Amino acid sequence: MEGISELREGSVTLVVPKDPLKKKAFYNPSAALSRDMTVLFIKALEEKELEICDSLAGTGARSVRILKETGKASRVWIVERSHEAVDFIHHNLKVNGLANKAYVFEMDANVFLYQHAGFFDFVDIDPFGSPVYYLEGAVRAAKRKAYLAVTATDQKALMGFSPRTTMRRYGIRAIKTDMKHEIGLRNLIATVAFAVARYEYVFIPMISFHHIHYYRVIGRLEKRHAYTGDYLKENTGIIHYCPYCLDRDMSQSFSGTCYCGREFRPIYPTWIGSMHDREHVLRMLALVDTTPLQNPSEVKKILKIVSRETNALPYNIHEIASHYKLIVPPRKYLLSKLPDSSAVHHLPYGIKTSARLKDVLEVMKEFKEKQSNPETQQ
Repeated sequence: MEGISELREGSVTLVVPKDPLKKKAFYNPSAALSRDMTVLFIKALEEKELEICDSLAGTGARSVRILKETGKASRVWIVERSHEAVDFIHHNLKVNGLANKAYVFEMDANVFLYQHAGFFDFVDIDPFGSPVYYLEGAVRAAKRKAYLAVTATDQKALMGFSPRTTMRRYGIRAIKTDMKHEIGLRNLIATVAFAVARYEYVFIPMISFHHIHYYRVIGRLEKRHAYTGDYLKENTGIIHYCPYCLDRDMSQSFSGTCYCGREFRPIYPTWIGSMHDREHVLRMLALVDTTPLQNPSEVKKILKIVSRETNALPYNIHEIASHYKLIVPPRKYLLSKLPDSSAVHHLPYGIKTSARLKDVLEVMKEFKEKQSNPETQQ
């Protein structure tokens, strides 16, 4: 094979194009952390053997790592429509001694998924752009109880930075906010949940995260028939946001006015339920030191924060301090003063808390007074 380079990722050797982002044989080195997380997720599952489908495989990096590093794949079904990429997949399987542990299909992902209805324990969708075009095929290919992993790279649409695209592509009314990645992740989870509900499945998120240029959510699928509607009613709703005073709220019904007295701008229908399964995230975290990962320190950092994240909306403390001419308190100070609070993996200077803006401002004003009047600190 000409125009190639060889590299190591995790415990595997990969042969990829010298131009790794080449569309005909795609390999994205910046998505190695996503593959790290997938390996840990599968490794932490209780199931011993899984039929796994990597439906948009590129040069096969994710499939090869799943086979080599998880110990849970009875076989991986690798699907890629590019003939050039399929050559790389075969080569990567062979060089890692895995040629007899995978089936490779040179065909369109949706065609393959529709042809294998009810077959897989784990389906992975990792497209360039939006995953909406593959969700129905993925749920049709899943068993009655299975796992679904979904990546999205069209961040602007999911964040609400391109509201018309958000509405057209995802059916969600969204606006630009200062918690863009929270909105992006919740909109992605909602999209998956609504798509699978059409086939009477519920989607239970087990981990969701943002990294560099993409969102990733992995969760459990369960065929629940009549309960599906109740599940959506319980876990989807409205995020309220005011671009003038930066107040925010999350509920199942429309709220009235915000902190400054104006009407909230709604983002809906979106996900308001839990975004993580804390116990599974902790199991993943426990495996970091014994798993050959590409980015162990960064993976560990994200998992530690995610394992403590509360199901509340985040505040961008720098943004609020600038808006209200306040001092930025240390995060530890805010976490000690605000209820149901935690750090945020996708917002370094943010906190999640169930407190409303007026309560956050009171704590920040109190801190400012302490700083300007040292006697109050004694």
